[in-house]
Amino acid sequence: MKKITGQLISDIIQKENVSRTALCRGLCSTSAFSRYLTGEREMDRLLFTVVLQRLGKSPDKFVTMLTEGEYRYFEWKQRICMAWQQRNWEKVVNLLQEPGAADRQCNPVLQEQYYQLIYGIVQEKVMGNQQDGLRCISQAIALTVPGFPEQMQEILFCGRQLLGAQEILAMLLWQSLIEDTETSHRLLHFLLSYMDAHYRDEQEIVKLYPKVAAQYLDLLICKEKYHEAMSLSEKA
Repeated sequence: MKKITGQLISDIIQKENVSRTALCRGLCSTSAFSRYLTGEREMDRLLFTVVLQRLGKSPDKFVTMLTEGEYRYFEWKQRICMAWQQRNWEKVVNLLQEPGAADRQCNPVLQEQYYQLIYGIVQEKVMGNQQDGLRCISQAIALTVPGFPEQMQEILFCGRQLLGAQEILAMLLWQSLIEDTETSHRLLHFLLSYMDAHYRDEQEIVKLYPKVAAQYLDLLICKEKYHEAMSLSEKA
């Protein structure tokens, strides 16, 4: 199974001509990533998911066996997602007190990132503390996108960073809390362009593109760019 997973990723890397360094940036060292690809080490489901997403592929099309720890974590995360979608912030707060919130056995970096994102949302939505919420979300993004947001221009716009769904959604949360309209405009425009260039799998695009477009539409309408807004709306 380890060799099959590693070979699958290797084949996509070769086909898409993707830099291994860019692909694993912020997720693991290049030496560790090489061991995953050769099958010396087994890639956990969280890492496997974000690597596929950074390659523009949908992880939903690949079936892998979950460890008991991974199953418990995904079950807890699913309950968080449901409560979040229902805007049941009291339930989200309660779930953050459960053992699943402290679990870092599957993938410490990606699990910590998700926790910081949810905690940041709670700070903003429940505690009414926008600055603390923004700080938590910034720290969460920086775990896998080193240097964000201070070096955002260099990291994102120069093509040094590949992004998975969790990272894109985190940037949308970050953008929704900042007051700098020009930074928001550049970031959202970049994310749309990034998905156009890197996301080949329609199953993955439809999960993310409309969300980014919806936030960008607000800015376009405020700037009275109605023709551009109409075109983007039709595409989304």
